[in-house]
Amino acid sequence: MIIERVTCKKGSALRARFWFDTCAGLASLVGSIVTHVLPNWVELAFGIDPEGHTGQVEWMIVTSFAIATVGFRALARAEWNRRYRFALTRQT
Repeated sequence: MIIERVTCKKGSALRARFWFDTCAGLASLVGSIVTHVLPNWVELAFGIDPEGHTGQVEWMIVTSFAIATVGFRALARAEWNRRYRFALTRQT
């Protein structure tokens, strides 16, 4: 089976959904990294200490951001692949 690289035609541009998923994934990645590097930002930003300096809330935030990043990346990838499927069906 030979797989050819498909060049997309004018009608198969990426939809806004791809860009939303990409930007949301990037924002959650940045949030995860910032929370990992600066774990006490919750205390600094809101002036509260929800768990008494154990770091549990910060690790929950890092984990939530990481899961969101993976999810948004999967959605963006699906949208990217939809563009190529669209281009293949238009060529045949």
